[in-house]
Amino acid sequence: MKKPRCLCFIAMFVLALSVLVTPVAAQRVGPYEVQSLTIGSGENAVTSGIAGTIRLAPADSSRFLEFTAQQQQAWVICGPRFGSSTNILTAASVGYFQGAPWAGPFINLEIPVATVAGQQITFSTLQWPAFFAWEPNDKRYDGKPNPEKVLLGYFANARLNIGAIELSFAMLNFLDEPWNKLPGISYAAKVLDNLKILSSVTWNNNKNRWLLYMGIQWTPN
Repeated sequence: MKKPRCLCFIAMFVLALSVLVTPVAAQRVGPYEVQSLTIGSGENAVTSGIAGTIRLAPADSSRFLEFTAQQQQAWVICGPRFGSSTNILTAASVGYFQGAPWAGPFINLEIPVATVAGQQITFSTLQWPAFFAWEPNDKRYDGKPNPEKVLLGYFANARLNIGAIELSFAMLNFLDEPWNKLPGISYAAKVLDNLKILSSVTWNNNKNRWLLYMGIQWTPN
Protein backbone atom coordinates (compact mmCIF):
# COMPACT_ATOMS: atom_id res chain seq x y z
CA MET A 1 0.00 0.00 0.00
CA LYS A 2 2.99 2.34 0.03
CA LYS A 3 2.59 3.44 -3.58
CA PRO A 4 -1.01 4.76 -3.25
CA ARG A 5 -0.06 6.65 -0.07
CA CYS A 6 2.94 8.27 -1.79
CA LEU A 7 0.91 9.19 -4.87
CA CYS A 8 -1.81 10.72 -2.70
CA PHE A 9 0.65 12.87 -0.77
CA ILE A 10 2.48 13.90 -3.96
CA ALA A 11 -0.84 14.99 -5.46
CA MET A 12 -1.56 17.07 -2.35
CA PHE A 13 1.91 18.68 -2.51
CA VAL A 14 1.53 19.57 -6.19
CA LEU A 15 -1.91 21.08 -5.56
CA ALA A 16 -0.56 23.06 -2.60
CA LEU A 17 2.39 24.35 -4.64
CA SER A 18 0.13 25.41 -7.50
CA VAL A 19 -2.05 27.38 -5.07
CA LEU A 20 0.91 29.16 -3.51
CA VAL A 21 2.41 30.28 -6.81
CA THR A 22 -0.90 31.35 -8.40
CA PRO A 23 -1.82 35.06 -8.25
CA VAL A 24 -4.27 35.95 -5.46
CA ALA A 25 -7.10 36.79 -7.86
CA ALA A 26 -6.96 33.30 -9.37
CA GLN A 27 -6.80 31.20 -6.19
CA ARG A 28 -9.75 29.03 -7.10
CA VAL A 29 -10.44 25.34 -7.64
CA GLY A 30 -13.50 25.23 -9.90
CA PRO A 31 -16.32 27.17 -8.15
CA TYR A 32 -14.43 27.10 -4.84
CA GLU A 33 -12.01 29.63 -3.39
CA VAL A 34 -9.02 28.61 -1.31
CA GLN A 35 -9.61 29.33 2.38
CA SER A 36 -6.44 27.88 3.84
CA LEU A 37 -3.54 25.55 3.22
CA THR A 38 -1.87 23.72 6.12
CA ILE A 39 1.25 21.56 6.07
CA GLY A 40 2.66 20.07 9.25
CA SER A 41 4.46 17.21 10.89
CA GLY A 42 4.11 15.31 14.15
CA GLU A 43 1.11 13.80 15.89
CA ASN A 44 -2.24 14.97 17.16
CA ALA A 45 -5.61 13.35 17.80
CA VAL A 46 -6.27 12.37 14.16
CA THR A 47 -2.99 12.53 12.20
CA SER A 48 0.63 11.42 12.44
CA GLY A 49 3.66 12.04 10.26
CA ILE A 50 3.72 14.67 7.52
CA ALA A 51 0.22 15.87 6.65
CA GLY A 52 -1.27 18.44 4.28
CA THR A 53 -4.77 19.95 4.32
CA ILE A 54 -6.42 22.32 1.86
CA ARG A 55 -9.79 23.93 2.69
CA LEU A 56 -12.05 25.39 0.02
CA ALA A 57 -15.38 27.23 0.00
CA PRO A 58 -17.53 29.17 -2.47
CA ALA A 59 -17.58 32.96 -2.21
CA ASP A 60 -20.63 32.94 0.08
CA SER A 61 -19.09 30.25 2.37
CA SER A 62 -22.33 28.26 2.13
CA ARG A 63 -20.40 25.02 1.64
CA PHE A 64 -17.18 23.48 2.87
CA LEU A 65 -14.67 21.25 1.09
CA GLU A 66 -11.53 19.82 2.67
CA PHE A 67 -8.80 17.48 1.41
CA THR A 68 -6.28 15.93 3.81
CA ALA A 69 -3.46 13.54 2.94
CA GLN A 70 -0.58 11.96 4.83
CA GLN A 71 1.47 8.75 4.80
CA GLN A 72 -1.11 6.37 6.29
CA GLN A 73 -4.43 7.99 5.50
CA ALA A 74 -6.35 10.52 3.44
CA TRP A 75 -9.88 11.91 3.45
CA VAL A 76 -12.31 14.31 1.81
CA ILE A 77 -15.01 16.24 3.69
CA CYS A 78 -17.77 18.12 1.88
CA GLY A 79 -21.05 19.64 3.07
CA PRO A 80 -23.16 22.75 3.70
CA ARG A 81 -22.80 25.39 6.43
CA PHE A 82 -25.77 26.85 8.32
CA GLY A 83 -26.30 29.80 10.61
CA SER A 84 -24.87 33.28 10.93
CA SER A 85 -23.63 33.79 14.50
CA THR A 86 -23.70 30.04 15.11
CA ASN A 87 -21.74 28.09 12.50
CA ILE A 88 -23.06 24.59 11.86
CA LEU A 89 -21.30 22.30 9.42
CA THR A 90 -22.93 19.02 8.38
CA ALA A 91 -20.85 17.07 5.91
CA ALA A 92 -20.13 13.70 4.39
CA SER A 93 -16.61 12.29 4.66
CA VAL A 94 -14.83 9.47 2.85
CA GLY A 95 -11.25 8.26 3.05
CA TYR A 96 -8.91 5.40 3.77
CA PHE A 97 -6.63 4.39 6.61
CA GLN A 98 -3.82 1.87 6.12
CA GLY A 99 -5.52 0.38 3.06
CA ALA A 100 -9.06 0.26 4.49
CA PRO A 101 -11.72 2.56 2.98
CA TRP A 102 -14.22 4.26 5.29
CA ALA A 103 -17.12 6.72 5.20
CA GLY A 104 -19.19 8.61 7.73
CA PRO A 105 -20.96 11.87 8.67
CA PHE A 106 -19.05 14.89 9.96
CA ILE A 107 -20.86 17.41 12.21
CA ASN A 108 -19.17 20.49 13.65
CA LEU A 109 -20.76 23.28 15.71
CA GLU A 110 -19.11 26.63 16.52
CA ILE A 111 -20.66 29.12 18.95
CA PRO A 112 -19.17 32.59 19.61
CA VAL A 113 -19.24 33.10 23.37
CA ALA A 114 -17.81 36.55 24.05
CA THR A 115 -15.08 39.05 23.25
CA VAL A 116 -12.74 39.79 26.14
CA ALA A 117 -9.90 42.33 25.89
CA GLY A 118 -10.15 42.16 22.12
CA GLN A 119 -9.91 38.34 22.07
CA GLN A 120 -12.76 36.33 20.52
CA ILE A 121 -13.84 33.36 22.65
CA THR A 122 -15.51 30.52 20.74
CA PHE A 123 -16.81 27.12 21.84
CA SER A 124 -16.78 24.30 19.28
CA THR A 125 -17.68 20.63 19.24
CA LEU A 126 -17.21 17.89 16.65
CA GLN A 127 -18.85 14.49 16.15
CA TRP A 128 -17.23 12.24 13.54
CA PRO A 129 -18.06 8.52 13.22
CA ALA A 130 -16.39 6.46 10.47
CA PHE A 131 -17.52 3.06 9.21
CA PHE A 132 -14.76 0.87 7.76
CA ALA A 133 -15.24 -1.58 4.88
CA TRP A 134 -12.66 -3.93 6.42
CA GLU A 135 -9.89 -3.79 8.99
CA PRO A 136 -6.76 -1.71 8.29
CA ASN A 137 -3.58 -3.57 7.34
CA ASP A 138 -1.73 -2.72 10.54
CA LYS A 139 -3.24 -4.67 13.46
CA ARG A 140 -1.09 -2.77 15.92
CA TYR A 141 -3.57 -2.90 18.79
CA ASP A 142 -3.90 -6.56 19.73
CA GLY A 143 -3.10 -8.46 16.53
CA LYS A 144 -6.53 -10.09 16.49
CA PRO A 145 -9.55 -9.64 14.21
CA ASN A 146 -12.00 -7.04 15.45
CA PRO A 147 -14.73 -8.73 17.54
CA GLU A 148 -17.32 -6.07 16.66
CA LYS A 149 -19.72 -6.75 13.80
CA VAL A 150 -19.59 -3.11 12.72
CA LEU A 151 -16.07 -1.77 12.08
CA LEU A 152 -16.51 1.65 13.60
CA GLY A 153 -14.16 4.46 14.50
CA TYR A 154 -15.53 7.45 16.44
CA PHE A 155 -13.89 10.80 17.12
CA ALA A 156 -15.49 13.57 19.18
CA ASN A 157 -14.10 16.68 20.79
CA ALA A 158 -14.93 19.92 22.56
CA ARG A 159 -12.77 23.01 21.95
CA LEU A 160 -12.48 26.43 23.54
CA ASN A 161 -10.69 29.07 21.46
CA ILE A 162 -9.39 32.16 23.20
CA GLY A 163 -7.74 34.25 20.52
CA ALA A 164 -4.77 32.24 19.23
CA ILE A 165 -4.99 29.61 21.99
CA GLU A 166 -7.20 26.52 21.76
CA LEU A 167 -7.97 24.19 24.68
CA SER A 168 -9.39 20.83 23.62
CA PHE A 169 -10.61 17.54 25.01
CA ALA A 170 -11.18 14.66 22.58
CA MET A 171 -12.43 11.08 22.81
CA LEU A 172 -11.34 8.52 20.23
CA ASN A 173 -12.55 4.96 19.78
CA PHE A 174 -10.78 3.14 16.95
CA LEU A 175 -12.13 -0.36 16.23
CA ASP A 176 -11.21 -2.60 19.18
CA GLU A 177 -8.90 -0.07 20.83
CA PRO A 178 -10.26 1.18 24.20
CA TRP A 179 -11.72 4.67 24.31
CA ASN A 180 -8.85 7.15 24.41
CA LYS A 181 -8.99 10.46 26.26
CA LEU A 182 -6.97 13.15 24.48
CA PRO A 183 -6.70 16.53 26.24
CA GLY A 184 -4.59 19.10 24.45
CA ILE A 185 -3.62 22.70 23.86
CA SER A 186 -2.59 24.45 20.65
CA TYR A 187 -1.30 27.86 19.67
CA ALA A 188 -1.40 29.69 16.32
CA ALA A 189 1.35 32.33 16.11
CA LYS A 190 0.73 34.89 13.38
CA VAL A 191 4.03 35.73 11.66
CA LEU A 192 2.61 37.46 8.56
CA ASP A 193 -0.83 38.73 7.57
CA ASN A 194 -1.48 35.47 5.73
CA LEU A 195 0.84 33.04 7.53
CA LYS A 196 0.63 31.31 10.92
CA ILE A 197 2.89 28.85 12.72
CA LEU A 198 0.83 26.15 14.40
CA SER A 199 1.90 24.09 17.39
CA SER A 200 0.05 21.68 19.64
CA VAL A 201 0.62 19.20 22.41
CA THR A 202 -1.85 16.38 23.17
CA TRP A 203 -1.78 13.78 25.92
CA ASN A 204 -2.47 10.21 24.74
CA ASN A 205 -4.00 8.39 27.71
CA ASN A 206 -3.91 4.93 26.13
CA LYS A 207 -0.18 5.14 25.43
CA ASN A 208 0.74 7.46 28.32
CA ARG A 209 2.78 9.84 26.20
CA TRP A 210 2.66 13.31 24.67
CA LEU A 211 1.83 13.92 21.01
CA LEU A 212 3.63 16.91 19.53
CA TYR A 213 2.72 18.68 16.28
CA MET A 214 4.04 21.72 14.39
CA GLY A 215 2.97 23.18 11.08
CA ILE A 216 2.36 26.28 8.99
CA GLN A 217 -0.97 27.60 7.72
CA TRP A 218 -1.32 29.94 4.75
CA THR A 219 -4.50 31.91 4.01
CA PRO A 220 -5.05 34.20 1.01
CA ASN A 221 -5.17 37.93 1.67
